[in-house]
Amino acid sequence: MFKQALKNLLIQTGIIRIKEPTDRDWLTAKPPQDYSALEKYLHPTQEFFFPEFKSKAPGSKQWYAALLSGINETIENKPVKLLDYGCGNGALGNYLSGFTPDFQYYGLEPPNSPMLENVIKHGSFKFGHFNSDTATLAIEQSNCATLGSVFTHLRWSDCQNILEKLSPIAERGGEICFTCFLDNEEKCISGNHYPYSEIETFHYSFITPKQIEGFCNQRSLKQELLPYYYDLGLRKIGLFSKTNVSHRFVRVFR
Repeated sequence: MFKQALKNLLIQTGIIRIKEPTDRDWLTAKPPQDYSALEKYLHPTQEFFFPEFKSKAPGSKQWYAALLSGINETIENKPVKLLDYGCGNGALGNYLSGFTPDFQYYGLEPPNSPMLENVIKHGSFKFGHFNSDTATLAIEQSNCATLGSVFTHLRWSDCQNILEKLSPIAERGGEICFTCFLDNEEKCISGNHYPYSEIETFHYSFITPKQIEGFCNQRSLKQELLPYYYDLGLRKIGLFSKTNVSHRFVRVFR
């Protein structure tokens, strides 16, 4: 009993780390919920543009499916013009090609990001930096936008500035889907998460539902918390404290 108690204490303080599972659990917040959009994007209907070009991260298929489910109405109505803010190497766009060949993908990254050195080369893909001409064109032309794991590392004020730039997409009838960590109060924990970011980043940034709701209300937009989440499990957020961390998916629309 003493050994188990000691082990539990060492795990709680982070001295001992438990190996994380390769596959995350996808759960409902208040079951039963509508999973039809998520299920739809778990099963590609055609070959990807680049079958070998995909993320090796655990749960990436479910991650892409969840983001696409947040812009499902746009994808169904076609043609899709997607702005992927914080795009990495563009793998989400390649995943989208498994459902429709009729789309234009705009991928944006910070100016100093090394991710744009190894992106998809295809006529349906355009890449650029956040403040580039490509970004301006993307905001003007896009009818949907995704932000995967962007707001999870920023202060709300910076999240709000980004949403302000992208809000015209939703205001003209499009959809925006972003991931975030939610809590009852804003918290930013452990800085310098992205060394190439122009603004301050954190390993874990929690924003509140009221902040999102307030932003949308000011612009006559609606917001929907999707019923599934990507569970990261217990994460160390202080010297002697841990909390459960889950990516939530939020859809913004008119």
